[in-house]
Amino acid sequence: MWVRRKKGRSPEVLESVFRRVQRLGPYGFWLDSGLSAPDEHRRFWAMGVKPIATLGGSDCAHAMPQFSRCEGFQGQPASSGFDLPSPATLPNGSGNDLSAREWRPQTRLEQLSEFAAKSTSGTDFLPPEVPVPIVVGFLSYEFGSLCDSIPRAVNNPLDAPELFWARYPAVIVGDRITHRVYIFGTQRDSMDALEWAYDSDYHVGAGAFRLADDLSPVQVDTQHQRRVERVLEYIRAGDTYQVNIARRFSAGVKDEKDPVTLFAAIQTLSSAPYAAYMECENATVVSVSPECLVRWYENGVVRCFPIKGTIRRGASDAEDALLKARLLADPKERAEHVMIVDLLRNDLGRVAEYGTVAVPDLCSVHTFAGLHHLISEIRGQLRDGITLGSLLTAVFPGGSVTGAPKVRACEIIAEIECERRGVYCGALGYVDARGGGCLNIPIRTAWLTNQTIHILSGGGIVSDSTPEGENAETWLKIRNWQRVLHSLTHG
Repeated sequence: MWVRRKKGRSPEVLESVFRRVQRLGPYGFWLDSGLSAPDEHRRFWAMGVKPIATLGGSDCAHAMPQFSRCEGFQGQPASSGFDLPSPATLPNGSGNDLSAREWRPQTRLEQLSEFAAKSTSGTDFLPPEVPVPIVVGFLSYEFGSLCDSIPRAVNNPLDAPELFWARYPAVIVGDRITHRVYIFGTQRDSMDALEWAYDSDYHVGAGAFRLADDLSPVQVDTQHQRRVERVLEYIRAGDTYQVNIARRFSAGVKDEKDPVTLFAAIQTLSSAPYAAYMECENATVVSVSPECLVRWYENGVVRCFPIKGTIRRGASDAEDALLKARLLADPKERAEHVMIVDLLRNDLGRVAEYGTVAVPDLCSVHTFAGLHHLISEIRGQLRDGITLGSLLTAVFPGGSVTGAPKVRACEIIAEIECERRGVYCGALGYVDARGGGCLNIPIRTAWLTNQTIHILSGGGIVSDSTPEGENAETWLKIRNWQRVLHSLTHG
């Protein structure tokens, strides 16, 4: 792997840089940690395009895995891209041919481990602390349910793939603390193309993003409140302690849409630490998630940062301080949060060295645009031989977006929500070229198809939740999306 070092440019030009990156081909991605004061969660941004291989599938319950090999960069940097070859199953004799044995979701996680491992060579000289996200992608929420043999909803209105991962020949990474930019790659022509996109002042105009109708809940308020009441019945019966229930908001989108315009607008407002723009086969993911599912390192350290507990921002610094204190002192929010921390301690204990799982930070208030959240850190040391697939089997789907006990909560979610979540509450992020990586939980996330935008919003229900309060929380969490979409549509 090679690296080229560049001087940082003004943050305001990143949208223009990505629009030039998009001109290089399909499957572009932009991971961004926001414009707030840099810290370990808000430090880097990364972009890439035109992968050399993809790993994906439309329905893990029935479809054989698909493994596409993509051409390298050809032609001029400003070319419009190329047509991908048809996906094919993995070749016989590779150790990954699934036609000769029973196919199961865990096998796909094993494939992902192998897919990511192909990028971890020749990396000893890379700058420390700077991520090299050569493999980027997502797992749908339903894929995690399949791993634990949990029933899932049959209705699939989003038509989202169970997973989509891509390995890139080159990526651009920017560091907001050192103001340095790096181009990492295994193909020099790919690096040349990205260097052109970063250095050039060639203008690519921004398109519009307008709704054809208002963003509205598919499950209206009274329906969602009945769902919450049904969960409360399960809790009172002793079936479960906490369940996270979501509902979908949807709207039509006018034909000539520019999803990058939407991503730039929502990220400017949200400044989310785990924001992502990602193109897959038939849709685009636009996410401004504040939550990290899991971060793992080359030395075996693993960390989780669950969010559970929410309150709105104040209109002034004084009101903000009062609301933060109220969130910390709220017994419902704290009990809900500690329950999920205990669940994640147990999850990490399945793959960590005995005695290494710890909680160095419990119930800290973190501030985001529009909301305060309670966040904790759980960490451990992975046992020798733990693969990415093994780690994901232990922690996925995240406890903060399912409930406790996790398996029973997932069963109740499938029964009550009655439709698949898709990428919402799954996992999205990257695998580093050195073997580490980071996955967020894609909440505050839009799934864009040719004509529709879908955004899910939900919350954790415990014994002292109320249907009215949980319904209001779904509106609170989608408020920034409403503001941005209204502004883009009506000016």
